Amino acid sequence: MVIPDALNFWGLQELEKKRKENTHFLYEEKKQLNKLRVKVEKVAEEKLGSQLDIFAPVKY
Repeated sequence: MVIPDALNFWGLQELEKKRKENTHFLYEEKKQLNKLRVKVEKVAEEKLGSQLDIFAPVKY
């Protein structure tokens, strides 16, 4: 359990804010990359079509 007064006393409240901001930024970046990955997979499937069936058994 986090006690806000203790965070204030030790000056950790600012570190906690920075950590939360950084985590939020990384989460948003990860969401954007996942959206982009899905879009790229869809385009690749449209362009390559049957050629993807050849690579399906091969996992990277």
